[in-house]
Amino acid sequence: MVLLGAGYDSRAYRFAKLIHDTKIFELDIAPTQDRKKKCLKKANIGIPQQVTFVPINFNQGSLKNILEEAGYQSHKKTLFIWEGVSYYLDAESVDATLEFISHSSHKESTIAFDYSVSITEGSMNGYGVKKFAQTMKGENCD
Repeated sequence: MVLLGAGYDSRAYRFAKLIHDTKIFELDIAPTQDRKKKCLKKANIGIPQQVTFVPINFNQGSLKNILEEAGYQSHKKTLFIWEGVSYYLDAESVDATLEFISHSSHKESTIAFDYSVSITEGSMNGYGVKKFAQTMKGENCD
């Protein structure tokens, strides 16, 4: 499993008893990973041996090189989880990440990700855009 932009994701810790045979790579910027490790230590939560922290700046680093150096093996089926990250990256980094997953992972690998749309006056006809816009009206801080 590769958590792209893991942040404070707790899957590896909540499901530690179920992941004994699963290698997990948590990718994020180093300061976030350092803070997460401190929080885990303060909460007396151990880091499972299957978890590898992999520091990366998606806008600057090569995902392929960084993951391979961490022990990622492209011939193994992988679940990539990419939540809450892509809309903070430049378009080239998003494209490079998707291209890496497409070309450098097992053919049965899967990616689960979220994304945000930019809503302008003329873009309300896209699938789900009206419902999304209505939902987000309730999130307005004004």
